[in-house]
Amino acid sequence: MSELEKGEELAQFMMDTLKDSKDFVMEQAPDVIQQFIAWKICQHGMLVVLFVVLSLVLVCVMRWAWRYAGKEMNEVDRPLFRFLAVGCAGGGGSVGFVVGTILNLFWFVEVLVAPKVYLLEWAASVLK
Repeated sequence: MSELEKGEELAQFMMDTLKDSKDFVMEQAPDVIQQFIAWKICQHGMLVVLFVVLSLVLVCVMRWAWRYAGKEMNEVDRPLFRFLAVGCAGGGGSVGFVVGTILNLFWFVEVLVAPKVYLLEWAASVLK
């Protein structure tokens, strides 16, 4: 077998492989896209629930700490320290949880309402 025949055989094998790969991708693409959309719905939904639960836990901890600090601080009478110790720390954390909740809720609704738009935006972000 000459080099030319080996080259032709290799080229034919590559063409057949590419055709088979294209057919496989075309058959599997709709299922893969549906699974991707379902995963994104679950992912953002779970994150929304997680952030809401963490926000509620943080609110409960802040209320407890505020009451505890109020009992302890009455003797010392430093309301600014009470505010800074409990309010700012808890407030900063709750702002983070609220922002996380809102962002994930936005993405959750986007995937539910406009999955094609979400896919296009996702593809554009990946290709950048």
